[in-house]
Amino acid sequence: MTDRHPPAASDSRATDAIAASFRRTADAEFAAESPLYDRLARAVADRPDLSEPLLAAPPTQRRALLYFAAVGYLLRTADPGHPLAGWYATLGGTRTAVDGDPVAALADFVATHRADIAALCARKITQTNEVNRAALLRPAWGRAAQIATAMRRPELAIIELGASAGLLLATDRYAIRYHQGGSERMYGEGSLMIDCDIRGSVGGWPDHAATAVPVASRTGVDLEPIRPGDANGAAWLHACVWPEHTQRDARLDLALAAVADLAPTMVAADMRCGLRDALADIPPDVTPCVQTSHAIVYLDAAGRGELVRALASLGTERDMIVVMNEPSALHVWTAPIPRPDAGTTTHVTVVAWRDGAATVEVLAEGDPHGRWLRYEPRGYAYAPPALSGACDV
Repeated sequence: MTDRHPPAASDSRATDAIAASFRRTADAEFAAESPLYDRLARAVADRPDLSEPLLAAPPTQRRALLYFAAVGYLLRTADPGHPLAGWYATLGGTRTAVDGDPVAALADFVATHRADIAALCARKITQTNEVNRAALLRPAWGRAAQIATAMRRPELAIIELGASAGLLLATDRYAIRYHQGGSERMYGEGSLMIDCDIRGSVGGWPDHAATAVPVASRTGVDLEPIRPGDANGAAWLHACVWPEHTQRDARLDLALAAVADLAPTMVAADMRCGLRDALADIPPDVTPCVQTSHAIVYLDAAGRGELVRALASLGTERDMIVVMNEPSALHVWTAPIPRPDAGTTTHVTVVAWRDGAATVEVLAEGDPHGRWLRYEPRGYAYAPPALSGACDV
């Protein structure tokens, strides 16, 4: 069943934009990481009847990741017996992207659940679920702890913006094993083991990860925070895992259990609006440590500039540390902006304010999913948007 419904003329521009977005995502992400999503994304790009439910999402959220998360969520919760599930290894499927016709199965699923997919796209957002990013953040936490100790306020109040379920608020509770050649080093302990390869010069171990991190409090700020015990929220996070990534899916359950043990404070708010309130609750003898990890990319250019300026302003009011694990183009703290060697990477940056003066360190470059890390800490000149005017990041 194909149920083709050409878009109305008023929607043609929007469907063209969605098609272009699906093709870009297929080229940049799915081609290397998910053969099934690569094939399906290109099919959706060519067929407006398949992409139509995504028109219900706000224009800034019309992303392939949201669309496929909605489909995956309904496969998990509403129609697990549908033939499309046979291509999802995370749901026990055994078919590969070239085995049979997953496009026909997707078309039938969309025809059957069109309204439900649209409803999810209208109200949901894609949310961080890659706990492996803790391998990039753990040395940044250690460096933040060193800075806080030098400030004579050694305890950290971790505030994560765009926290989703708060998986990265438990970064210090995971066992992280770094590999370089035939050697390995492990930091931390816990039921969840995270592996990360070290790239770059021999000896570039992220030894800041060995620093003890005294955490006074943990707070997650998110538009739709997923709190411990929220079964529907957990199902949504699982739906955001790509079909072939069974190990990621298994790690997610272990991470959710770790977060439940910590019971962090979860605040429903826009990251820009919730930031100042979260900081106001921190005692003066505790150092705030604000964290983002692949979160501010979901703000538009104006929103990203607004957030970075707000952080810069708050840093002049009290001693504070910011840890950002974000794609290189978003690092507007530094002059010059660090650039990756090639491909899509992320940079881990630590900005610290003491007595109103800021320092900037770019600790590492890494894989967006936390699978490898090049640890080469370097200091940079502090150049926030308020000073440089570079707000379109």
